[in-house]
Amino acid sequence: SNFPGTETDLTKMTVGREPETLAIMKWSVLNPFVLSASLHGGLVVVVYPYDYRSPDAPMDSPNLTPDDDVFRHLAGTYARKHSDMFRSPQCQEYFDGGITNGAEWIPVSGSMQDFSYIYTNCYEVTLEISCCKYPMANTLVSEWEKNKNALLSYMEQVHMGVKGVVKEFRTGKAIAKATVIVQGIDHNITTTERGEFWRLLLPGQYSLIVSSPGYESTVRRNITVMT
Repeated sequence: SNFPGTETDLTKMTVGREPETLAIMKWSVLNPFVLSASLHGGLVVVVYPYDYRSPDAPMDSPNLTPDDDVFRHLAGTYARKHSDMFRSPQCQEYFDGGITNGAEWIPVSGSMQDFSYIYTNCYEVTLEISCCKYPMANTLVSEWEKNKNALLSYMEQVHMGVKGVVKEFRTGKAIAKATVIVQGIDHNITTTERGEFWRLLLPGQYSLIVSSPGYESTVRRNITVMT
């Protein structure tokens, strides 16, 4: 794991990074990804952020994001639709509901899913999809069948929450890099060059604040997110 994390000095974001890591960092920042997943082998479980755990935190303690409810939903959606994952134990390890917080399981500093959540607008989980780290070619069709419905259901979650375009009131010009704040959740996203935003949220009522330097902030209250 070679990505910047919560503990990274912001003045040293690119120091010591591998070329592949830098390429993904640039790609992730330049493109308005909303939802992603990293596929691994060697176990059958969905791992959600954070992966990082402070050295002085108790052993086996989770490190939860401000959007823990969203990440649990995303992870659970995949696990429930997988043919085996939800029915733990798998691969001789037990995970409640087939999901786990990364820091609670195996703490990792500099993971891609932590980077995506902290430094981009993207929500990412890690999908451990096979007990075998390097499955044989003749098992791939079977592995695809086990994961197909789960992958499709996970992808559909990109539509949950709220989305919109931030524009100047008088001119209709899109406002890039405006900050979109959900009151009560300490995690903000920013608009694209076209003023677009997508904010993953569970069903409920929310208040949104949109701010940008040189503009008066706008508040929209009691926005209802449907199932």
